[in-house]
Amino acid sequence: MSLLSWIKVIFIIALAFPLYSETSFASVSEFKLPPDCKLYTGACTSEYVPLCATNAKTYDNDCLFCREKIENNANIDFHHFGVC
Repeated sequence: MSLLSWIKVIFIIALAFPLYSETSFASVSEFKLPPDCKLYTGACTSEYVPLCATNAKTYDNDCLFCREKIENNANIDFHHFGVC
């Protein structure tokens, strides 16, 4: 195979790769585990990574959800990430 043929092959692969590569990787949010409330013992940060609890309330982040659950002995559980 000549050099020009190899360049054409590499060029075609380079054009096709982005079309198929994004569909083969799952997004990070699909693999995130529910919060482990034993890890949150101190003050919470103000970062915004919303999660929805079984009480249909949206919490700004894992820590705030866990604080509510622990401090109030709330009978709530994690439902899904994102706004309710």
